[in-house]
Amino acid sequence: MWRRYVLRQLATVFAIITLSLTVAMWLIDVIDHLGYLINNDLPILDFLYFNALLLPVLSQNNAVVAAGLSTLFVYNRLANDRELTIMNSVGVGPMKIAEPALIFGCVLTAWLIFHFGYLTPVSMHEFRNMFHEISRQGLTLNLHEREFTPVADDLIVYIEEKHGRDEFSGVLLWDSRDQNRPVAAMAEEGRIVLQDDRLNFALVDGNRQEHDREEDTVDIVYFEQYSFDLEQFVEVTEREGRRDSERTLTELLEKFGAAAGDREKLKTFKYIQSHVVSAMSAFSAIAVGLVFLLFSLPNRRGQFIRVTAAVVFLLVLEAVKGTLNGMANTGWIYGYANIAVFGGLIVLSAPLLWIGGRAGRLWEIPDRIKRFVPKRFTEGEAT
Repeated sequence: MWRRYVLRQLATVFAIITLSLTVAMWLIDVIDHLGYLINNDLPILDFLYFNALLLPVLSQNNAVVAAGLSTLFVYNRLANDRELTIMNSVGVGPMKIAEPALIFGCVLTAWLIFHFGYLTPVSMHEFRNMFHEISRQGLTLNLHEREFTPVADDLIVYIEEKHGRDEFSGVLLWDSRDQNRPVAAMAEEGRIVLQDDRLNFALVDGNRQEHDREEDTVDIVYFEQYSFDLEQFVEVTEREGRRDSERTLTELLEKFGAAAGDREKLKTFKYIQSHVVSAMSAFSAIAVGLVFLLFSLPNRRGQFIRVTAAVVFLLVLEAVKGTLNGMANTGWIYGYANIAVFGGLIVLSAPLLWIGGRAGRLWEIPDRIKRFVPKRFTEGEAT
C-alpha cells in the first residue's frame, strides 16, 4: 500500500510538472511561429503538425527537471505530514522509504532511453525534412497579389490574382541574369510545381519575350505551356543526409562500430553518451532528492536548508551535464567524465541513504542522555 501510494503521487506530480513546462514552452514556440503561418499561408493542420514535431525535443529536458522536483515535492510533503516520521518510528528504514522513488526512477530511465534514443531523433529528422520542403516552396508562399516580388537579384515575379497556395493568374516573370538579353515571360495562368525534385513555374497560355539590347531586337515566342526553372533562383539548404542528432541510438552504435577514424568515432560517441547520460540524469535527480531529504531522518531540523541545497545541487548537475556535453566532441575524457559523474551518483545513492539513516540516530543521543540526568537539571527546581 505504501509503495503504491507514493508511486501514484510521484507519477501525478511528475506528469503535471512535465506537461505544464512542455505546454508552456510549446505555446511560446507556436506564438513565435504565428508570423510564419500568416506570411506563408500554411494550412493550419500543417502548421500544428510542424510545431508538434518539437514536442519530444521540448519535453526531454523537462522530464529530467520534473523527476527531481517531483521527488522533492512528494517526499517533502510526506515529511511535513509526519508520514516519514511515523514510517521510521515503526522500523522502516531510509532504503525502504526511498523504494517507491527508486522504482519510479528505474521506469522513468527506461522510458527516457527510448525517448532520447528513438523518439527525439525521429521527430527531429521529420522536422528538418518538413522545414526543408517548406523552404523550397518559400517562393510560392511569399508571392502576393498585384505586387512585384523580387525573388532573387535577377528575378522579379508579378501576379494579378492568387488562387490557393500555388496557383495564380496574370503572371509576369522578369529574368535579368543576362543583362544583354533579359527575358520577360507573361501568361494567363501559372502554377508552382515540383518536377523531378526541382521547383518549376508552369505557365499556361502566354508568351516569352527576349530583348537583345545590342541589336535592339525582341524575339517573341507564344506558348500554350512553358516551364520556367525556379530552382536556380531560390536559395535552398541542401539535404546533407541524416545528421547524428537525427539518428537513433541503434543507428549511432552501428555508425560508431563502422567509423574508420578516431575523429568520426569521437563525433558519434558524443551523441551516444549524450543519450545515455540524459536518461541517467533523471535517476540521478531522484537519487539526489532522496539523499538530501532523507538524510538525518526522522529529525526535521534544517529541512528547508536541505531542500534548498538539493535544488541548487540539481542545477549544478544540469550545468555540469551541459558543459561536458558541449566539450565531448573535443576529447574522449569529457564524454567518459559525463558518464562517470551521473553513473557515480546512481551507485553512491544507496550507501548515502544508509549513512543518512544512521546519521538520523545521532539526534536521539540528547534524549538518551536526559534519562541519566536528574530532573532538577533539566526541569529546574520548584520554587
